Amino acid sequence: KRSSPGAEFYISALLAGVVAGLGFLLDSPALVVLAVLMAPFMGPAIGVAIATVAGSAGFFARSLGNLLIGGIIFLLTGSLAGFLARL
Repeated sequence: KRSSPGAEFYISALLAGVVAGLGFLLDSPALVVLAVLMAPFMGPAIGVAIATVAGSAGFFARSLGNLLIGGIIFLLTGSLAGFLARL
């Protein structure tokens, strides 16, 4: 029904970034793998694929934008946790 994710997508990306940061902080590959599995990026990635096949430029742009925003949240949260771990 919705073509753009709600707050739960962004909160999940944030929590996955925190888990990734903890994985790097504790030097635990299992936590890093868990963070990758927690990351909610499958929905927007499938949206990009469907929009490409269907030829819908608007849906493609929304899906790609949401994928990039979620990825940036994940990256910045994990990087911040890694930076704080070095202090």
